[in-house]
Amino acid sequence: MFRYDINAVDELPTDYLKNLFEAILSISDEVEEIVSKEGRSFTAYHIKEAIKKLVRTYHIQARWTHERILPPFEEYLENGIVSMGMILSVALVMMGMDEADEDAYQWVNSDAKILRAMAGITRLYNDMQSNEDEDKRGGQLSGIACYMKEYGVSKKEAIEGYKQRIRGFWKDVNEGFMERPRPIARQILMAAFNFAGTAEVFYTEDNGFTKPEISFNEQIKKLLVDPIPIPLLE
Repeated sequence: MFRYDINAVDELPTDYLKNLFEAILSISDEVEEIVSKEGRSFTAYHIKEAIKKLVRTYHIQARWTHERILPPFEEYLENGIVSMGMILSVALVMMGMDEADEDAYQWVNSDAKILRAMAGITRLYNDMQSNEDEDKRGGQLSGIACYMKEYGVSKKEAIEGYKQRIRGFWKDVNEGFMERPRPIARQILMAAFNFAGTAEVFYTEDNGFTKPEISFNEQIKKLLVDPIPIPLLE
């Protein structure tokens, strides 16, 4: 994966990994062709780097799970901020934005504080709402369990600790938006912000991403199917 070498596909142990690897390389080649024609070949390079960074975190999580390791919570969180996939998602969204020059892509891959905070919000919300399912399945790496072990607290106290971390991350986000001069175009900041905001919608009440039938389907219905009529002022 890190070499982006199709000849390495036979080194993979299963067919589904081979198919996935081939698909990633095919899409990457297609992206590179498109952006090169637009004179933005740097886009493909930085997206590949974001993919590599994401895959590294998956390797780490897989090792922890396979070896039944509960890492220190801060180490788990640092890895989880990237493994959530938000940074790669922002990089992909930027492909269609005129403001996304090479400096913008370098910023996205630079571990910027505001971007880490937005990804951290998403990770912590996901952890809180997926914890019960992970416990039922067993053998899953759990951020809540890492927190409980690290700080010697109950599950309830761990969840309160998570909520406090989320408030801290939102503070970092607010400070980042007030920074002047802005390190990056506001449109790109808003693209990232929308991911963090969506996490609140998905996860505040329950796991709307994994189990949309509980409440999220109803929210979508209210928004798109049966919206509240708003009379226009004449």
